Parts: sequence; structure tokens; C-alpha cells
Amino acid sequence: MKVCSRIIKASMGLALAFLLICPLLNQAAYAVTINFDSVDASGGPVDATSYLAGFGITLSNVTSGTSVDIVKNTDSDWTNPSSLPNYITQSGSLDPVSYTLTFAAPLADVGFTRTMYYCETGIAYPEWHVQAFNESGVGGTVVGEAAHSVWGTEPAKVYSLTVPSGYIKSVVVSSDNHHFAAFAAVNLDDFTGTPVPLPPTVLLLGSALAALGVLRARRRA
Repeated sequence: MKVCSRIIKASMGLALAFLLICPLLNQAAYAVTINFDSVDASGGPVDATSYLAGFGITLSNVTSGTSVDIVKNTDSDWTNPSSLPNYITQSGSLDPVSYTLTFAAPLADVGFTRTMYYCETGIAYPEWHVQAFNESGVGGTVVGEAAHSVWGTEPAKVYSLTVPSGYIKSVVVSSDNHHFAAFAAVNLDDFTGTPVPLPPTVLLLGSALAALGVLRARRRA
């Protein structure tokens, strides 16, 4: 009888833990848009490493001699983020550059926005590509644009990334200035991600534990 009582008490504890943790799992950091706007970049570019880490994203493989920064938009930037005032970009070299974003928990998909470009007198923008990789390092969707010039306004564009199997573990952002574009790298904003849903086995286990907790509570009543 004592053994049964201990089992029930343990089950109640597990059920409570599940009920408390489950909402947190379903509202993972990646379920929100990462727009970089909470950073004060009014004094100049701010290294993006710490900000990204706050969302469980590791910034790595940054091309030597360059930095990945959060930048505040100004009227002279010839760019306009989809959410004001900040965007993220890479600077420091006119040669090909890249960086990697690795997610603490895999994502079902990843999205982002290439900022709006504008210049009435004409301006050149770099070639760029972004590719997603799964947990095994297999590459998926590649999106991007060739180097090109803009006269007037080129609207912002939203992109989505997926992988052929599994979930997205990292994305690689690559740019090439070709020694003539106005920016060293592509300007991006508003990253989004869909958390991987809880496996059915976990949901069933949680439901069973919660049911045991309810039965125990009724017996005490």
C-alpha cells in the first residue's frame, strides 16, 4: 500500500511538471519574430552575438576580419528594415563573406525579410544566398539574389527556408560585394521560426500523468 502511495505521489509530481513545462515548450523563443529593435544601436553598430544568444541562437563561422552587427537605419542607409529601426548585416570586407546561425532547438521552418532598398540616383547591392541545414548537416532550400542595381525603390521581400528531411538546425548567410556594391553583405530583418511540435508519445505520457494526478486528487476529496 505504501509503495502504491509513493508511485501515485511521484506520478502527481510528474503530471504537475508536465503541465507547467508544456506551455513553455509550445511558446518557445523561436515562435516570436526576432526583429533586433530592442537593441540601442543609436551610437553605432552593435555586435549581434549576445542578442541572438538570448533567443538560443549561436553566431559562428563569421568570416575573419568581419563582424555581424545590428545596425540602426538612417536616411542615408539606402535601406529600410521591415520593422524599424534596426536590421542585421555583415561588414568589414569587400570579398565574399558569410556567417552561420545555429539554433539550440531544431525548427520546422525559418523565415526572414530582405530589407527594402531605395536610391533615386541608382545604387548597387551585393549578391547573396541563405541556405538551411538539418541536424545531419544536409543542405535544404537556398534563396537569394544576384548582384544588381536599383533606381528608385525595391520593396522588401520575405523568404522561407526548409530542409528535405528532419528539421532546420542552422542557416548560413553568404554575401559577395564583388568590390562594387554599396554594402558588404545583405541586410536582413524579422527572422521567424516554427518550433518543432512535441512528439505524440510525449503528449500521451503527459496526458496519462495528468490523469493519474486527477484520480489521486479525487481520492483525497
